[in-house]
Amino acid sequence: MLLSMRDALRGTAPLNWSGDIPIRAWEGVEIGEARRVTTLDLEDRGLSGEIPPELGELTALRELWLDGNRLTGSIPPELGRLGSLEALALSDNHLTGTIPSELGALTSLTRLYLRNNQLTGSIPPELGRLADLEHLNLYDNQLRGAIPPELGNLASLRSLLLFSNQISGTIPSELSRASNLQDLHLNGNQLSGAIPSEIGALSNLRQLNLDGNQLTGAIPPSMGALADLELLSLSGNQLTGTIPPEMGSLASLQQLRLNGNLLSGSIPLDLGRLTRLGVLWMNENQITGPLPAELGALTDLYQLTLMDNRVTGTIPREWGNLTRLRHLDLSGNQLSGMIPPELSRASNLQRLHLRHNRLTGTIPAELGELTNLQNLELQGNQLSGAIPAELGGMTNLRYLYLGSNQLTGAIPPALGSLTSLQQLSLSSNQLTGAIPPELASLTNLMELRMSHNLLTGPIPPWLGRLTNLDSLSLNSNRLSGAVPRELGRLVGLRYLHLGNNQLTGEIPAELGALTNLDILDLGPNAFSPTACVPSLLRNVPNLSMGRHPIPFCD
Repeated sequence: MLLSMRDALRGTAPLNWSGDIPIRAWEGVEIGEARRVTTLDLEDRGLSGEIPPELGELTALRELWLDGNRLTGSIPPELGRLGSLEALALSDNHLTGTIPSELGALTSLTRLYLRNNQLTGSIPPELGRLADLEHLNLYDNQLRGAIPPELGNLASLRSLLLFSNQISGTIPSELSRASNLQDLHLNGNQLSGAIPSEIGALSNLRQLNLDGNQLTGAIPPSMGALADLELLSLSGNQLTGTIPPEMGSLASLQQLRLNGNLLSGSIPLDLGRLTRLGVLWMNENQITGPLPAELGALTDLYQLTLMDNRVTGTIPREWGNLTRLRHLDLSGNQLSGMIPPELSRASNLQRLHLRHNRLTGTIPAELGELTNLQNLELQGNQLSGAIPAELGGMTNLRYLYLGSNQLTGAIPPALGSLTSLQQLSLSSNQLTGAIPPELASLTNLMELRMSHNLLTGPIPPWLGRLTNLDSLSLNSNRLSGAVPRELGRLVGLRYLHLGNNQLTGEIPAELGALTNLDILDLGPNAFSPTACVPSLLRNVPNLSMGRHPIPFCD
């Protein structure tokens, strides 16, 4: 019988099954008492074809591992005859059709792995009869319908992984009866309704992931009883109400993800008791009130995102104690006051995003001590004063956004030390003086935005050496002199904005090499009456020349 199965399953796989060698020497086959097959371990063998229904006749089989192959067709209902089966693994194949209800007869089963196939239909309620089942993995399929309440009968269940399907309906409160459950992942489905308060009875739960559904209502305060919980992810739903202060009792919590909901009210001070917390995502809600200084006690925190809320008040200086913090995003709020210099003590920061708030005062020179920083986004505030030369000490910086503030003074030559910089945006300030020649060292730069300032002097020819530039914006300044022909070397340039300056002379023919341009802004300026635009730029989709159109060269 096994030889006939070999022919059905093998495809191009080099199985050594043959009548010429003892069955005990066959690859992936284990024999028990009375020479009966107890294990078929054929995972990752390159098998193709369909699963033979004849496998249902191997009634002594305890483990069947066929995962990681290229099997097609449906799961044979005949597998339900394998009354001794403890492990059934068919994951990572191309199986289609429904999950047979007959699998509910496998009363010895402890592991059922069907993930990453193309299974359809609903989850059979009969699976609720598998009293010994510890792991049920059905994720990454196309399953529909509701979660059967009968799954709450699985008293031995430790992991229930149903994510990335098309499951709908509500979360059954009966799941709270699966009292040994440690990992519950229902994310990436179409679940609706409220989170049942009974979920707080799952006292062994370590991971609860419900994100990417359509859940509504409030976060149940009863969830504060989940003392062993390490991951709580409720992102991307439609949850309302406030964050329950009971969340502060989750002493084991390492990740709290609440982003992308409709949560309101203030941030509970009790969250400052979550001393093991590493990730706190609350962005894209409707949270109001101040930032609690108490969060400065979360010394294990490495990601804190609160962007796109309605938070007010100042940034607590106590947050400088977050020495493991790598990512702090407070963008898109209504924060006011000064940037606390104490943030420089958060020496592991890689991303500091404070854009689009109401921050005032100067940029603290102490931020230059953040030598691990890669992204600094301060644009869209009311910051004033000069750009500190100390920012040149952030030698790992890739993105520096200081635009749309009220910054004055000259561009510090020290910024030329930021040789990893890819984007530099200083637009819409009141910066004066010339573009410093030290910026010629920024050879990795892809975007340089200096528009809408009070910059004077010529456009530096050395800009032509920044051959990675995709966007160059110098418009709306007081730049003078001729357009340097060296800009013609920037053959990857797509956006070139030079308008509204005091440029003179001819438009260099070398600009005709910029055939990748999508936008070319040349006016208004004071070009020579004989100036003409190179004819090779005739097809630039967006060409702006000001009030007096400049002809194309013959």
